[in-house]
Amino acid sequence: MGRQVTDAHLAMRRSEHPSPTPDPTHDIVAVSREGEELYVTESAYSEEEAREQCNDCNRYHEENDQTAGDGTDLSHVSHFAIRKR
Repeated sequence: MGRQVTDAHLAMRRSEHPSPTPDPTHDIVAVSREGEELYVTESAYSEEEAREQCNDCNRYHEENDQTAGDGTDLSHVSHFAIRKR
């Protein structure tokens, strides 16, 4: 006779062996005035999320006098762009 497995038992089993966390699919990169990628500033898990983050970075860059919130000099950055991984 088989043992009856409850929903709670199944949930506990699944929590013991979590599925792997997906990797981000897009990066937001700082782009120099010469068009070179300088560094990755954000990562996103979807194109929509990447677009929102990129727009936020560009808006902040335009409005804040070439300095990031942490004091980083952004004068060498032309804009931010999306790069698919």
